[in-house]
Amino acid sequence: MGHALPGSPRLNWAELPAHVRQGVSDIVGGTVEAALPRTGGFSPGSADVLMASTGRRECVKAVSDEQNPDTPGLLRREYGVLLDLAHSERPDLFPRPLGLYDSGDWAALVVEEIQGAPPAWPWQRHLVESALDALAEVAGCPAPASPPNLQAELEPDFRAWDAVIGDPPAGLDPWVERRADALKALSLAALSRMSGVSRG
Repeated sequence: MGHALPGSPRLNWAELPAHVRQGVSDIVGGTVEAALPRTGGFSPGSADVLMASTGRRECVKAVSDEQNPDTPGLLRREYGVLLDLAHSERPDLFPRPLGLYDSGDWAALVVEEIQGAPPAWPWQRHLVESALDALAEVAGCPAPASPPNLQAELEPDFRAWDAVIGDPPAGLDPWVERRADALKALSLAALSRMSGVSRG
């Protein structure tokens, strides 16, 4: 699913090949004068906010199949979904896609920057409520024209609790071990919702 392997380094803008940086600059429409890294998430690729000579700030994510063979495909699909959402009833709820640089082995997705910040840790109630309110607003929008089949795609991952319960890995957190059956049930319940069909 494009997740970084434990201990694998994340790329930054300066480490991207010249042809990728040039391709992104062409999409941005100006010289990239600075890049602010945005760490976090699971991708082994880069994630940066770019400040261009045009005065604009855009967000770019870039990765190659060398970091993970699945992740470039995820960026390509994300671009297609964002294009669909840009023509939805509420395009203001989603970042506007600006372009995709695709060399075959490298993919770089460029979208408009959305103002915000990672949630504080430990979580704060008002931030959790804001996130849930935003998710509820997004959930009220019609699905994009060609949504991915997440139920089929994520089923192996969501059913992985059987392996955890049957053969707990070394160092498994005791909190998780005590609640493995409950977590499995929640996982399967969530999987059933991935079809996008309302169940009332």
